Amino acid sequence: MWRIGIHCLNRLDGRGIENLYVIGLDELLAKDAAFFHDNFAGSLTKRVLSFASRFEDFTDNLVFNIVGSLVPLVFASVVLWRLGQAAGRPGAAGHGDRHGE
Repeated sequence: MWRIGIHCLNRLDGRGIENLYVIGLDELLAKDAAFFHDNFAGSLTKRVLSFASRFEDFTDNLVFNIVGSLVPLVFASVVLWRLGQAAGRPGAAGHGDRHGE
């Protein structure tokens, strides 16, 4: 299960970073020459690449911290709900039939 999840996460990271690189560099190429005279092109490229690489940090934190906490919570909720349903059923263990009393 973990291998499948990590594989999907790696594909998401790779495709997301690639798309952000393309979008960021397309935006840089769309700027006019005056923009580059006011800003050093190397620092702009570094910022765009840093922006794209932050996506990996964001998705990894999201998946491992938030989703990693929600999956056990949902699993426990479903199990407890099912046990509550089984315990509340007429004729289940511990619940006698008192209609005749």
